[in-house]
Amino acid sequence: VSAKEGQEAREQMARFDGSELSEAVLMEKAFMRTAGIRRPASDLDGPESERNRIALLLGAISGAGGSSGSVARSAGLTNSNWRGYTERLDLRDLCFGELCRLSGFTHLRRVDLSGNRLTSLLKLTPCVSLEELAVERNLLGTLEGAGDLPELRRLDAGSNRICAVLELKKLTKLSQLSLEDNLVDSLDTFAGLHSLVELYLSSNLIEELRSILLLKQLPKLLVLDLCGNELSASVDSRLYTTFHLRRLKVLDGIPIAPAEQQEAEEKFSGKITMELLEDKLGPSPSCYNFRSVDLSGQNLRELGQLLNDDVFP
Repeated sequence: VSAKEGQEAREQMARFDGSELSEAVLMEKAFMRTAGIRRPASDLDGPESERNRIALLLGAISGAGGSSGSVARSAGLTNSNWRGYTERLDLRDLCFGELCRLSGFTHLRRVDLSGNRLTSLLKLTPCVSLEELAVERNLLGTLEGAGDLPELRRLDAGSNRICAVLELKKLTKLSQLSLEDNLVDSLDTFAGLHSLVELYLSSNLIEELRSILLLKQLPKLLVLDLCGNELSASVDSRLYTTFHLRRLKVLDGIPIAPAEQQEAEEKFSGKITMELLEDKLGPSPSCYNFRSVDLSGQNLRELGQLLNDDVFP
């Protein structure tokens, strides 16, 4: 790729509105990993990253110039195999509505597709090594295709139209998930993502406060953001969440203080609640048919209002 071709690629991106990405555009937006060095996401836009731009490296080879050309030649990079050397694609803000099939990117680990008009992620399925994916500010209604990325650890998909998230059940390594400003109305799917450490769901359509209990199944969850959902409107929503998700360190962007943990304990422990009964007896039907209930060892202070003929006829 010559300097002239690189300039043409940049001009094409400036007026880009098509559904297919040319080889020159992809090269301009592709970056090779420096051997033996794996940089955090915060460093990916720095000068060191710029030196690893595929188009620049290939141009240096053809021009037989500088250390960049030497690095590329020693790595074996050529115009025909460059996809296999690409670690990262930065395709932000190009305003395309359809992604070309990304075949041949066998070592691709990071892709940023934010700020486009995508309605599907199915063209990403060949990228089986992908670990980080950003698709914020697109037109996605589902995450179909994301479930075929078994190595995915981080997914940023805020500011879309996503209401269907069942595809996420397949992502057993997912540790950070951002779905803020979407149309998600249930926490059911997230209960099976046992590697989650951070979950961002602000400004969605989640209504039922007791659905928080589904997240008790997540042993690693430390950060949760649910502000802007109807369930957060409850006066006691923060204390309720703090009490039931005891491993949490940050809730709705605010660290959970020891005083809050103590207040939550005083408010919700030592009482017979529906949550306690469901924990002991299983999900609540219209009523329970048990003749006896063993609530020993619960440090109860109050019996509450649930031991009645309506709940236990």
